Amino acid sequence: MQLVCLARLLLKKRRILVLDEATTSIDATIRKETSECTVIIVVRKIPTFIDNDLVLVLDEGTITEYDELDQLLQKNISSFSKLVLEFLRRSSHK
Repeated sequence: MQLVCLARLLLKKRRILVLDEATTSIDATIRKETSECTVIIVVRKIPTFIDNDLVLVLDEGTITEYDELDQLLQKNISSFSKLVLEFLRRSSHK
């Protein structure tokens, strides 16, 4: 169903797309089609957003961080970098 909704949005040539956990269904063709759009992806899993340009972190509805992925990862005190480190730590114990 998500792909059908995404196809409808792409056909309408929307400038802004909001996707909720949809990146598992997005392939290279769809990424090319959305390259001229602003794509906001709501994610709850770390690996889902590693290849995105900008990251916005919300905590209880408040924006706590907003920057390029690399910039946030370099800041050891950022909540984003702490989330990624915790994810990596837990992944290595599996």
